[in-house]
Amino acid sequence: AEATSETVTLGAYVEQVFGYKDRLFFTGALRTDDNSAFGRDFSAVYYPKAQASWVISDEPFFPSSFPVDNLRLRLAYGASGQQPGTTDAAQFYTATTSTVRNVDTPALIVGSLGNPNLKPERSTELELGFDAGFLNDAAHLEFTYYSKKTQDALVQRPLAPSLGGPVSQFENIG
Repeated sequence: AEATSETVTLGAYVEQVFGYKDRLFFTGALRTDDNSAFGRDFSAVYYPKAQASWVISDEPFFPSSFPVDNLRLRLAYGASGQQPGTTDAAQFYTATTSTVRNVDTPALIVGSLGNPNLKPERSTELELGFDAGFLNDAAHLEFTYYSKKTQDALVQRPLAPSLGGPVSQFENIG
């Protein structure tokens, strides 16, 4: 037996970083993907990214007698995704033989029902935090809050055996 699976991905990525007085930093980016594994009713997907960092301890208003010598505030947001498998969205048939009146006859069976609405699984993430140096950087403290949310999870949903075909189909659930 032999099998060949081809998938085509077309993507683009753009990123820009800005800095102001070596204290304030911004990054913005956008990624887009279009993949042959997506369902025919779904086009491209876009993943934004933004982050900021502020070295607030370098600002003139920051108190010099404060026990914190260095303080950086951080914020980041981004999205990413997981694409479906190569043939998860495609409807296809599998060749087989069937015995009809004691004669082997070529036949086709449904290999996959496909899903024309299949799209990538999408995750968004938020991160907030700070880095602090104390007592002439003799001690250091880092704190990070992280939250991740996933939508359109790719799940292999079982199908009723009475369909007489594939036992499952991929769908975006949750």
